[in-house]
Amino acid sequence: MTLKEFIENFENIVMVDPGVITLETVLDELEDWDSLSQAAFLALCEDELGIKVSDQNLRESVKFSDLVELVKEKLQD
Repeated sequence: MTLKEFIENFENIVMVDPGVITLETVLDELEDWDSLSQAAFLALCEDELGIKVSDQNLRESVKFSDLVELVKEKLQD
């Protein structure tokens, strides 16, 4: 999965229009960044990237760039 595909998947999870999410997006400012979308994000990481993100790492993430840091080793160029 490329970074672009990762962003597109995340935009689908939080139900925003394409192009809304940037690396600087603050997660708590997203209306649909709730427990359901967080569970969907964790499933995306595990199912598509083979990475198990801990609840603590997820809670500590403030910006979308923090989420990218958690999975960047599995993203393709």
